[in-house]
Amino acid sequence: MQGIHTFTATVLGRNERMRRLLEWWGYAITGHDGIDSVQATMATGGGMPGWLPRRRSAARVLIEGRGWLGRADFEELRDAGYHVTQCQGPGAKGHGRACPLLTGRGCPLADGADVIVFGLPRGEHAASAVLAAHRSWHNDVPVVIGTATSARTVVDAALDHSA
Repeated sequence: MQGIHTFTATVLGRNERMRRLLEWWGYAITGHDGIDSVQATMATGGGMPGWLPRRRSAARVLIEGRGWLGRADFEELRDAGYHVTQCQGPGAKGHGRACPLLTGRGCPLADGADVIVFGLPRGEHAASAVLAAHRSWHNDVPVVIGTATSARTVVDAALDHSA
């Protein structure tokens, strides 16, 4: 298939219209610009986008977790050289599209991840279902449950263990 499959946009946190559009369309966060905007990646056909091309041969880390303007684990892992993308997960405020894992389809982000950091609220039914789906669909990909330990330390160990 030829053409453009994904695109990115810098979105201000206070731009509610654009945030609602992103939530309806499906998106992933691929970066943060300061304290008030994010780099959002979308698939041209809707739904979850795939991974952006790597600039280097860094391991791909998918963070399943809430937090629009930044998460400490995202920044820590990016600064350590990992290729990091964040999914807000199902049940996020206004999330208009169903999680592909919960509808029996594969997720392009999870399918391409080298490790998954799971930081969704485990008390939520949909979040627990996503965790179970990752363990079922991606049993060869380490899934790290959010921890107070340094995200980099845990991801490094998970990747070393899976090699």
